[in-house]
Amino acid sequence: MPGMSKIKTICVYCGSGPGSDPRFIEAAIALGKILAENRIRLVYGGGSIGLMGALATSVLDHGGTVTFSRERIDARSGTGRHAGHA
Repeated sequence: MPGMSKIKTICVYCGSGPGSDPRFIEAAIALGKILAENRIRLVYGGGSIGLMGALATSVLDHGGTVTFSRERIDARSGTGRHAGHA
C-alpha cells in the first residue's frame, strides 16, 4: 500500500510451554521463518523453551535477527544462544 511503512521489528509475547496442540510449535516455527525471510527483527522476552524458544530458534535458523528484552538476566544465567542479541 502506498504511504505505509515497512515493518522492521516485531515484539512477540508467547508462552514458555509448547501449548496443548503440536500445531502451536509448528506455527511458531513457521512464523520465525516468515520473519527471517522478510528481514523483520524479532524482539521477545528471551526464553529458550516452549513457543518462545521455538520462534526465536526458527528466526535464527533462517538467518534472521533476534533481540532479547531480558538481556542482562539471561547473560548472567549463561543461557547460551538465547542471551542478548543475535
